[in-house]
Amino acid sequence: MSLADNIRRYRERKNITQKELAETVGITQQALSLFEQGVKVPGIITAVDIAKTLDTTVEQLVDGQTAENKNVKSTRHFETQEVKKDGST
Repeated sequence: MSLADNIRRYRERKNITQKELAETVGITQQALSLFEQGVKVPGIITAVDIAKTLDTTVEQLVDGQTAENKNVKSTRHFETQEVKKDGST
């Protein structure tokens, strides 16, 4: 799920309206609506405030993982390439 979907999902779980969440966080209802539509992305401070108000974390809003899913390790792998002192690979 996307950040937008997760903000909406957590808000609905708390049974609060967009207007209520926006007022608590200190943003407009229109801004929150744009976040939930995925048109805009909240700044980090706003994201933290939203997460706190929704009793979750920014990480959970971003990746959608719940505490129950935290035991599952990420399957993301990154290739590494050795770089020599002269900058060549």
